[in-house]
Amino acid sequence: MSLTYSVLIRTLGTGAAKYQALLDSIRMQTVAPRHIYVVIPDGYDLPPEQLGTEEFLRCPKGMWIQRAYGMEYAAQQGDQDVLLLCDDDISFASDFVEKALSRMHASSIEVLHPRILKVSYRTPMLQRLSNCFIGSRFVLPSLKYAVRIAGTAGFCVCDRHKPAVRPTQSGTGACAFFLSEKVLEKHYMNEMWLDESTYALPDDQIMFYKAYIHGLRQYRDDTLNYKHLDHGSSDAARAQKAAFASGRNFIIFWHRFLYIPSQSVMQRVGLSLAITYRVLNHMIYYLLRGITWRNFNIAKCYWGGVKSALRYLRSTEYKSLPALSYNPAV
Repeated sequence: MSLTYSVLIRTLGTGAAKYQALLDSIRMQTVAPRHIYVVIPDGYDLPPEQLGTEEFLRCPKGMWIQRAYGMEYAAQQGDQDVLLLCDDDISFASDFVEKALSRMHASSIEVLHPRILKVSYRTPMLQRLSNCFIGSRFVLPSLKYAVRIAGTAGFCVCDRHKPAVRPTQSGTGACAFFLSEKVLEKHYMNEMWLDESTYALPDDQIMFYKAYIHGLRQYRDDTLNYKHLDHGSSDAARAQKAAFASGRNFIIFWHRFLYIPSQSVMQRVGLSLAITYRVLNHMIYYLLRGITWRNFNIAKCYWGGVKSALRYLRSTEYKSLPALSYNPAV
């Protein structure tokens, strides 16, 4: 029995050549999709780059709602086994989907993460130390998981890519395969607090860690590669939005997904120390950057995000969110 799939793309419709590269990749697949759903915000023009078979879905603008709404809509149709989640700036080989579906079927995988094709996955030592200092990313020589969520609300990764297929607690949302029948039970629309920040970081982490703690068999396959065509932005406004989200959303994630589900007083003490480490060291880091650049806007944005998170955790809205279960499969 072979699995069927549909493609789900979130976009603003402005990707141009990068978006065309994605459409070309979809068109060349050895296994054709049942549907190509393109989620675009209300009021935005449809992209001029089209295959002619897309089904355009409209919803409010937001990184989280566009992904969550699209997933729930596609799952409700019930006519595909797997959803291929795509950002609008990736490309992949013609047998990419065929290999992924074969892997999922053979190993009963419910969420599968391909690996971004990069020249090197080795992070420079200075960057490693910086990431470790602020509690965002830790590199470990050996780890059961490809990605493991840390008590700081950051994550740990292994710098060795063996075995090639490993369980993971999270992944990159630019491209992933998700078993369609498992979407609706995860209630992703409950996490709409993410889009209250202009930048929805860490939307990928929340998407896939929620799948992990709710028992989905989630793996990363390092033999399955795709290209990410967006090399990021150095825009000052984007950096400030990211700093605010880093202050706000990671604290909310920490409290909702790590602290509340913890099982003992000692676990909660450890988690409290970890998030304190993260917040204090982020502030030190941003203040040092401010002194160097003679501009403290990013530090102010981060602290504004922290204060926003603490207000939200005390709000009726937050306290009314449905509780999360914790029943990981692997």
